[in-house]
Amino acid sequence: MPERSILVIDDEVFVRELLEEYFGRLDYEVRTAASGDAGIEAVRENCFGVALVDLKMPGRDGIETLREIRKIDPLCLTIIMTGYPTIDSSIEALRAGAYDYVIKPFKLSELREVVDRAAGEYQLKAEVDRIQRNIESVEGELRDYRDNRSGPQNRQQMRAKTDYVESKLRELDELHDAGMLNTGEYEVRRRDLLSRNRESAG
Repeated sequence: MPERSILVIDDEVFVRELLEEYFGRLDYEVRTAASGDAGIEAVRENCFGVALVDLKMPGRDGIETLREIRKIDPLCLTIIMTGYPTIDSSIEALRAGAYDYVIKPFKLSELREVVDRAAGEYQLKAEVDRIQRNIESVEGELRDYRDNRSGPQNRQQMRAKTDYVESKLRELDELHDAGMLNTGEYEVRRRDLLSRNRESAG
């Protein structure tokens, strides 16, 4: 389940191993990456509900990594981690689309609350996305169905059926006017023809 899958991107071995062990015990599936580039490659290969991304890393930093992750998988919720917090960096992270911003050293229990909340939101977002895709698929099928029914060949067939029924109705009228059909029989046959016309049109 992607919502129980976490990607930890941090250049510090200690942080990667600590979070892998801790969240692994909580029944999360944890994958780690030592750089932003390695983390981005992991997102290209797998679905993660949550990504824990260090802000300051050699090469591609946390904000750049966050932006790239969002391009690849908009549903993945990214939590920025930093030991050098500033108001500017927190604002930049949130503007870039971070789900939350946590400060090192953090309490594991507090980090767990943030991750659990993000995993729950990911599950909700994934379900909404699934429903939306189903709706779009059904709408597409309905459009195709209408297009097929209204195609030139079908229109010709429906026109031919309608012309046939109308000609039979005229014949009934003539027979009734000539006294060759009583009113009761006339009404029965007329209703039958109109019913067949509606079925062919529907």
